[in-house]
Amino acid sequence: PAMILYTSGTTAAPRGAMISHASLLAHTRAVSRVLGFTTKTRALAVLPITHSFGIRITVLAPLMMGGCALFTGARFDADAAMALATREHATFIAGVPTMFHRFASTVGEPSGHVRCALSAGAPLTRDIKQRAKARLGCAIREGYGLTEATFSTIQREGDEGTGVGLPVDGVEVRVEGGETGEILVRGPNVMMGYLDDAAATKDVLSDGWLRTGDLGSLDEEGRLIVHDRIKDLILRGGRNVVPAQVEDLVARHPSVRQVAVVGQPDEDLGEEIVAVIVAGPSFSSASLGAFVREHGGADRPRAIALIDALPLGPSRKVLRRALRDQIANGEVEVRKL
Repeated sequence: PAMILYTSGTTAAPRGAMISHASLLAHTRAVSRVLGFTTKTRALAVLPITHSFGIRITVLAPLMMGGCALFTGARFDADAAMALATREHATFIAGVPTMFHRFASTVGEPSGHVRCALSAGAPLTRDIKQRAKARLGCAIREGYGLTEATFSTIQREGDEGTGVGLPVDGVEVRVEGGETGEILVRGPNVMMGYLDDAAATKDVLSDGWLRTGDLGSLDEEGRLIVHDRIKDLILRGGRNVVPAQVEDLVARHPSVRQVAVVGQPDEDLGEEIVAVIVAGPSFSSASLGAFVREHGGADRPRAIALIDALPLGPSRKVLRRALRDQIANGEVEVRKL
């Protein structure tokens, strides 16, 4: 092993994914080519480098090509990060959607130096994507990966199609279980296994294929579309509801700053759809209710909870598991929408 990286723990306890030297070398080269890194690349390193996205994409990949990484400090501050990016002529910015939301909320003109931005870790809503694009001055490409198989797909430059891009060189992606099913990945980006956990390794690795635990599909061009974590699906009245799709609907309301959708146990339906919201100053539940009834279908939230900030893991992903626990323990008040 070249490194042991721990998973985010969004749906289970963190596990140590063992990454081999061969994997690290081959895949870092492949990702660098896809992102167009050169000796002139100056990557803004705002992601935690104890996690796969931060260490492998914002540090190792630019360094391998002779570029550099610009470190912003231990805690993420969007204003400070944007100031550093402007002062040091950053050409590449990567982050999770929460970071791009905060970048979009900063004030100022694009630096004119950023050539590429990459978002991953969770779905990036259309509104945040457009606002962040205007602030950064470049298109934001999306990719898909996980600690066990970092960046299996990345959108190519100029790709305005669906989903999170085509497989990176050397990586195979398939969907098992029908047109929409579990995403499986095989290639040089896949881990050796979990540290000191043979049983968990056996559960997810077979013949080189990694079971990701994510639900997805492939479009006609072979681009991957990620729907959500299988464990996060909400079963309402016999229907599988994808939280990310409901979040995309709710996030379009102008008074919603951030949203995470979870299921709450319901005696009649099995689970009810709850939108946990960080609200803006003019937010009203009546307005949101009318909005989702007009623009949403059957898979719309029937209840909401207001919260000051969404719980985030070390890799800045929203911890839906923590939200479900808070609701179950009565720490967050849920009311009908």
